[in-house]
Amino acid sequence: MDLQEAQAKIKELEASEAKAVQEAADAKAAALVAQNKLAESQASTRQAAIDKLAADTGREFTDEQVTAFKAMDDAQFAVAEFMAKPVEAKAPELPDGLDKAQATNGREGGESKILAAVEAAKAQGAK
Repeated sequence: MDLQEAQAKIKELEASEAKAVQEAADAKAAALVAQNKLAESQASTRQAAIDKLAADTGREFTDEQVTAFKAMDDAQFAVAEFMAKPVEAKAPELPDGLDKAQATNGREGGESKILAAVEAAKAQGAK
């Protein structure tokens, strides 16, 4: 190999290296753009979830609470969201051997004879 061929090969390798460095920089920039878009999307989704939680619970969250919600990972936020929602009232189970007619003294509306007597007394003006 003569000197000119060697110099041409060096220039070719240098150009190839510069191209590889540029491609790596472009890939890093594209990854950063994608990462930023993902972060924006996640932040928007989390804000929507926080707004829904506020609407569902009738609460107004402070800036500190919103910041804390945004800092949580998905599992932590799911637990916080679950714990913030009100518990639905459940009618107590009747004891074994006691049916609805016995528990309500046969009244369909579920009121007892005592409640009916109190209401009757109120209607007559008694205290």
